[in-house]
Amino acid sequence: MGICRSKEKDEVNTSLYEEKQKEAAEHEGAHLPAQPTPAWVEPGTTTKATGDEHAATAKATEAVTNTTAETTGAKPGSAATSAETGPSTTAEVNGAGSLALSGACIVFVLGGPGSGKGTQCDMIVKKYGFVHLSAGDLLREEVKKGTDLGKEIEGIMKEGNLVPTPITVKLLREAMEKSSSGTFLIDGFPREIHQAEAFEQEVKPPQLVIFYDCPEDVLLERLLKRAKTSGRSDDNKETIRKRFKTFLDCTMPVVEHYERQGLLVKISAVPPPDVVFKDTEKAIEKACGHGVSKEQKDLAASYINALPDQ
Repeated sequence: MGICRSKEKDEVNTSLYEEKQKEAAEHEGAHLPAQPTPAWVEPGTTTKATGDEHAATAKATEAVTNTTAETTGAKPGSAATSAETGPSTTAEVNGAGSLALSGACIVFVLGGPGSGKGTQCDMIVKKYGFVHLSAGDLLREEVKKGTDLGKEIEGIMKEGNLVPTPITVKLLREAMEKSSSGTFLIDGFPREIHQAEAFEQEVKPPQLVIFYDCPEDVLLERLLKRAKTSGRSDDNKETIRKRFKTFLDCTMPVVEHYERQGLLVKISAVPPPDVVFKDTEKAIEKACGHGVSKEQKDLAASYINALPDQ
């Protein structure tokens, strides 16, 4: 069972996951390509951006370019800027990908509000040593730096708008490239299908997408319980319902996108965290090669035993 709609609305407690699958055929043209879009191909099946979206993206790209120029002393758009800092933002958006991250293991973690994503991420980091990245944290850190890009992000957030995808993906990519780790856990991203496509083009496709599925009534109970101590303004019943709807409308197409590519592992988030983590371990070890199976250990032991004495 998955995140479910309220029993007041439906007599059958249908899984969010199952419910959205039924709608997939109607939304294929708008949300998903008929075949998975390779990381190096410009997708041509997404809906056209509005004028406002184009303007926001252009403005974001300009801020990124200006920030790059600050670090080199070159004028924005000059040859020195490109020569000294590598590929421009425009080149990145065109799907060049990241050679530095070509061998990295990237895991996306998705799930509705209250599904326990944060707890599972902490456990993954503790056991496997993944670098844990949060798009929201990276945006807030950039604002604190006071760069032109940070000021741009702050203005967008104050107006209550979503930060354009090129900025978010750029910050994720830079954080990953600066890290010495080869394994990355990205929490709560991508939230929409166009973010998934942009990340695949500019960085690389993930090795694994974990989706923590949970009935809506269980999620609501957890969040209302958390509200008693969290102090979060969005932990109230009305706002929580809106967050559930947003997850249904925006993020479920991402879940379906990666299911079609064979990259999705759906894990029930209803059991206690330690039980959920057992399934998480299996998914991580299968996709990213962490851990050694009993068969591998037995094979290695038989090989060592067969070696001649020195």
